Amino acid sequence: MTRVVVISGGGTGIGRATAAEFARCGDQVVIVGRRGDVLEEAAAAIGEQVPGAPKVTALRADMSDPGDVERFRADLERRYGRVDVLGNNAGGNIELHDDRGGDGPARTAERWPPVDQRPARDRERIIESQRLSAAV
Repeated sequence: MTRVVVISGGGTGIGRATAAEFARCGDQVVIVGRRGDVLEEAAAAIGEQVPGAPKVTALRADMSDPGDVERFRADLERRYGRVDVLGNNAGGNIELHDDRGGDGPARTAERWPPVDQRPARDRERIIESQRLSAAV
């Protein structure tokens, strides 16, 4: 039986790579995140990388927003009736790119304060996205 695999934060980075690996295994993969255009591009790219795999489904939802989480959960239930694997990668990271167009993770790490020094709302958003993603 094909598993239904949901990867939050599936449009980029580790989430996207994880989604591609599950697609290689023949699973029905659903990627979810805040940026629909990024998700659509990732789904198409994975489809090209993994010919013959089930089509990757891209669904837009903000895992830090309870209303979005509920809508997403209901959509998953309607489409698939179950979730066999949940890869929780949503983090809501912000300010990852330099205003001049970005200069990569090393430079970002130098500029980005430790979590305990970030504004409270930034910390809450990261934690909320993890807690609410797990509820799916």
